[in-house]
This record gives sequence, C-alpha cells and structure tokens, in this order.
Amino acid sequence: MLSFVPQVAGPDLNAEELPSYRRNIDMDEVMPNHADEDPSGRPPGLFRHTPQGILHGAPEACRAEFQQHRPPGQRRTGASVGVDTYKPLIPTPEFAKMAG
Repeated sequence: MLSFVPQVAGPDLNAEELPSYRRNIDMDEVMPNHADEDPSGRPPGLFRHTPQGILHGAPEACRAEFQQHRPPGQRRTGASVGVDTYKPLIPTPEFAKMAG
C-alpha cells in the first residue's frame, strides 16, 4: 500500500518527484482518490485500476516537462491510496461503464 497525501514537494530540483514509468508484472494496482484541495484536481471517488503487466506512471516526456516547470516548494494537493493486489481484479460491467 502506498499513500499519497497533500505535502510540499521536495525543494531540490534535481530530486525525482514523479513515479517512474513502470510495470507491475505480478499484481494489479488500484488507486482510489480520497480528496483534492485543488478544485481542478482529481475528484473524490475517482478510482483507477491498472491490471498487472500494464506500463503506467508518468511517461519520460511528462516527467521532464514537470521537472522543468515545477517551482521549489510546490504543494501537492491530492490524497489517494495505492493498493497492490495479489489476485487479478475483474472489473464488473458497472465499473466499466463508470470508467468510460
């Protein structure tokens, strides 16, 4: 389990801030979003599912763009929890409709 909570980003501009582009080959990953202090951020109740073996995370181009424009002390505003599952998850038809 991994928690993402509102916090000030690291002041060192050479520090890595976004998760690397990665692949969960052994587990599915789910991430329910709890809240975001920024009205334009991810809405509460958003639920992401990344099946095992799927590449995800910020692509290199996105990470590079973020690193170029992030001011020292930038505040992250979202609150969510990442959970890895040991058994594959099978989305229901209701979830598929909700996810679009």
